Amino acid sequence: FFFFKQMEMIYEELRLRVYLLVTGETWQKLPQLKMIALKRLYRYMMEEIALSRTGSGPRIVHSLSKTRQLSRKISHKIVGPDARTWEYVFADLCKASGTKLVPLIRNLLDEVDVLQMKLDSAMETIQGSGTEIASENIPDPVRISESSSPTTDGGNESSDVNL
Repeated sequence: FFFFKQMEMIYEELRLRVYLLVTGETWQKLPQLKMIALKRLYRYMMEEIALSRTGSGPRIVHSLSKTRQLSRKISHKIVGPDARTWEYVFADLCKASGTKLVPLIRNLLDEVDVLQMKLDSAMETIQGSGTEIASENIPDPVRISESSSPTTDGGNESSDVNL
């Protein structure tokens, strides 16, 4: 039991540090690094959710009372985010300062634009070659990024932490 408690404390500290990498000032001038941290946080959350569905991961019932929810919102700036699970940490991103999240939103929108341009270019190439293709068979770039596996990398990151 003691070992499990220590391990859980280490996981909570890791979750808090990733949260601070995303929302803190350490990488304020390097939004690309903040994006990597945000993507990692999201992947870890999705892995944790998948594990909890199979019964091998942590399962926490998300039923906070209204009073508890209110106290979390008020005390967030004092005590930090709830780090019991990656899902809680991700949910607490909305409580971070908007000025710290705007660069992340800008980077996400830039990535969507790049994917849209690639898709448009591929469509022009396909249409230029005379090949007929049904539009429903062409994936939407937003759906691609949402449905990708939490352990699938975009090529520039490695999944070096197993949860």
